[in-house]
Amino acid sequence: PVLAGLGVLVLVCAGVGAFVYNQMFGLQTTVVYFGVPDAPTLTAKPDETLYRIDATKSKITYNVDEKLAGTTHTATGTTRGIAGDIALNTNNPTTSRVGDIVINVQQLTSDQQLRDERLRHDYLESNDYQTATFSPTKLDGLPTKISQNTPYPFTITGNLTVKETTKPATLKATGTLNNNTLTINATTTISLSEFNIGPINMVGFAQSGDNAKLTFNLTAINAADFEDTDRVAAEPTPQPPKPTNTSPSFAKQVKPILETSCASCHQTGEAGAPFWELTNASDAVRIADGLALITKSGYMPPFLATNKGIPLQHDPRLTTTQITTIEDWAKAGAQLDTPKTTPI
Repeated sequence: PVLAGLGVLVLVCAGVGAFVYNQMFGLQTTVVYFGVPDAPTLTAKPDETLYRIDATKSKITYNVDEKLAGTTHTATGTTRGIAGDIALNTNNPTTSRVGDIVINVQQLTSDQQLRDERLRHDYLESNDYQTATFSPTKLDGLPTKISQNTPYPFTITGNLTVKETTKPATLKATGTLNNNTLTINATTTISLSEFNIGPINMVGFAQSGDNAKLTFNLTAINAADFEDTDRVAAEPTPQPPKPTNTSPSFAKQVKPILETSCASCHQTGEAGAPFWELTNASDAVRIADGLALITKSGYMPPFLATNKGIPLQHDPRLTTTQITTIEDWAKAGAQLDTPKTTPI
């Protein structure tokens, strides 16, 4: 009976640990495309000037209230993968047109890699739905004539499509024309649940609100002067910074912790592999901030909800020193003093 009871205890513990990891790290790697999407082009009519959104000078940002590891704050993510055309008539602005604005949502990046990967894989499903589209249908509040260097408030009514859901959305905007450059700053608020992309809930560890504020900061260049940014240009792969005296050594301090407390479950073919594979040093770097957060909170390595009970020979919990080492390493930029391909 005692052995049977211990067997059940081990199975329950493993099951809880797998469930937690499935919620927090249960993701397949999304290969992020850091390029500019294609958008339908407009053709200027007489008296119109065509402006094209310059992705290098534009961005779209989301802000959503979030509770993460016991703290309440606003989560913010940004994408610069934006494309679209604007046909402006300065003498009769009410006839101006804004074409479809196509947004690379897979590129949304925040201060937490763990959040980003969860959002891309489970909520936005960006491997299958890489872009979202805002399709304007009506412009309201434009003046009778547009002058240079004068900001004009107006609204853009249209439809926002995320994955397979399309809902109406209205942007409160301000536009300013400065020679060959048109800037538009606009905001709107959407319900994550209406678009089937939230609210985010990770086993009581992380929860987001349902309302997300979207901010459009768009810079469009006169099409005659517009330089195409290749629309498929990828950002260079960032190289890890060189170790400093303030960063724990990955090889001497961090790697031994991962090998002792993480690798046995997260090698290929093991119980934790479907949720996160720890094959080499680059796997640790990829979600270093998430490792720091989840170990500091006590969620990982998996353990019972209480420390009451029979002392175990191999207690999987990390010591305070080990947790601090991982956190300090992540805060210092997840620096490597060993090749990224170093096996763990």
